[in-house]
Amino acid sequence: MKYIILFVAVTPFVLYLNAMWILSIPNTKTFIISRFSSICNVLRRQNYPRFAILRKLVENEFTSIYIDYTLKNCDILDAGEFQLKYRPIVGDHIHIGYILSLDGERVILHDRNITEPIPYEHYPATCEAPGDFAYTKVYLHSGVHTHCDGIIHIHPWSAYIPVEGRDVTLGEWFKSVKIEDYNHHNKGYKIRNRFYKLKLAYFENVKQAVPSFTTSNHGEINGLWLKDHHGMVILYTGERPEITQDDIERVMKMEKYPRDYP
Repeated sequence: MKYIILFVAVTPFVLYLNAMWILSIPNTKTFIISRFSSICNVLRRQNYPRFAILRKLVENEFTSIYIDYTLKNCDILDAGEFQLKYRPIVGDHIHIGYILSLDGERVILHDRNITEPIPYEHYPATCEAPGDFAYTKVYLHSGVHTHCDGIIHIHPWSAYIPVEGRDVTLGEWFKSVKIEDYNHHNKGYKIRNRFYKLKLAYFENVKQAVPSFTTSNHGEINGLWLKDHHGMVILYTGERPEITQDDIERVMKMEKYPRDYP
């Protein structure tokens, strides 16, 4: 009889522990993990586990610190609340090559000026002292830019307000090099005062013979996730340009940090 009572008393508790291994909170990037589960299991369930990070905040009376878990260090037992993030994050420094070919001509871009006076569309009659321009627009460095070298440099740590993870996109880079999106007016992209309908071919590695992804949809172009060190972005009109040996060498010589970046 006592064994039956013990079984009845213990079984709900065991079932509770099994049920609470991993709790994913809907519509958030937060996970509650019990001490009986492996963090690796959570990471492997994500859509892009190689680039996923589970971050835990550890606090005491005097300070706080983040502990990041990836597939390389996740095989431990650690309980609590974790935030799901994707790379690149602050601390990463990677490089992706690009080719911009407009009507058969390759164009090398440089970072835009951080401020730009925006002229009035017209001077209102009620404006007694209109000045030379309506306002000054400021383009803050976000950690995604170029050095006029055919390379997209990605290092969120250098920005005052950095972009990280899935927000590190080609559209974010466009802002830094003054490629302006007028697709909402069906004009295409404005580059050096002309409008172009761009196509995209993306190679996860510059040595690939076949692109991993192609599109002419401006939303998909803007949203391209810049995560692959030694990748290659080709933006073009007309015929797609070939990746040359010089392109491969230019991209492959670029280093990454940390060394174990996926």
